[in-house]
Amino acid sequence: MPINLSYVDASSPNPSLWLDQNTLGADPTTYAVAPIDPAYVSKPGDWYKVNEFCSVLAVDWLVGNRPGAWGASNYSAAQLKDAAQQLITFESLDDQSRYAEQRLGGTQAESVETVAGRVGSGLTPIGTMIWAGSNDHVVAAYVDSGTSLLFYDPNNGKSERINRADFAAKMAKYAVDLIVMR
Repeated sequence: MPINLSYVDASSPNPSLWLDQNTLGADPTTYAVAPIDPAYVSKPGDWYKVNEFCSVLAVDWLVGNRPGAWGASNYSAAQLKDAAQQLITFESLDDQSRYAEQRLGGTQAESVETVAGRVGSGLTPIGTMIWAGSNDHVVAAYVDSGTSLLFYDPNNGKSERINRADFAAKMAKYAVDLIVMR
């Protein structure tokens, strides 16, 4: 179904996608991209928060091997619309992980604990991409060294270098339930 992005404020690295419930069933359905409810910035509508862009941003950060800042403002208008249309299809964390598997060419890991142990002990090879999600947020990591890795949090749009030994603590901090690796 076609969508209309009536309002876009991608000033936050990880804004939310909002649905104007007054347009349900309309062609096109109206959505907005904003860090806060569009009603707070005088955009009329009955807005419902669909999702944040973190899942899609994490995949795009991994695929693009972007060591610096990366957020929704880096998307062109067409890319942002494509990302919004992808978010609309997600009904669960499993849907998001399947998307990550397809885009990365990866597989769902057996357990967060096992992956954290392998990363921390240096058993995960250089070049490994890690998409890590919970029902609240998705983060990513790229193993580019024998002793450290790049860790990306879409909420601040930045990547940071962390020691492999600190990876398990990051997974606990974000309450990660599911990992996709490639």
